[in-house]
Amino acid sequence: FEAQYPQEIVFPNMDAGRVDEFYTTAEGLLINLEEESGAITEKVLEKIGKYLIFGAFMYSKKPYSAIICHEDPKKEFEYFELSPSVFIKVHYIHMPQDELWMKYGNLIKKIEQKQQLTIEETLDIVFVAKFISKEYGQYITESLAKAFKHAKLNDEIPKRDIGVLLGGMILKYFQNDEKIDELMEELNHPIL
Repeated sequence: FEAQYPQEIVFPNMDAGRVDEFYTTAEGLLINLEEESGAITEKVLEKIGKYLIFGAFMYSKKPYSAIICHEDPKKEFEYFELSPSVFIKVHYIHMPQDELWMKYGNLIKKIEQKQQLTIEETLDIVFVAKFISKEYGQYITESLAKAFKHAKLNDEIPKRDIGVLLGGMILKYFQNDEKIDELMEELNHPIL
């Protein structure tokens, strides 16, 4: 990771767009990371293609695209023909719900038993809250926020970063200011 780029973009025809994420790496890649809750359609792929062309031109970096899919795309990647001479390869990332529930159970168990979390398990705190089905989003986020202050982590930097990201999930799933304040206090996190 080197830098994050603006999400707001303007196409040559002056239409506005908004990417989910544009990151650059030290290796010179421009990563366009998108999240899609529905099926990946041709319209979605056309939008991704426009984002990549814009990013490659604007930032003079080699583009890479990945889509975090809530619905199983049943493949790891796909080639998409944007035009007769421009093909785009899009990588798919999908986390099955049963795997997320398994990770959640493992996290709660280790935290309750006061066991040290690995870096991967620490990251799972946010992955589970972010990618669990929306119907369970509030329950999982609240549960993880309350457990988080008891988590044993090796390093304060990931703990701070995960706390900030979990705070973002609280703001996503909850509208009630009192509940937000309560959960942010669990994280020892000031509201932005």
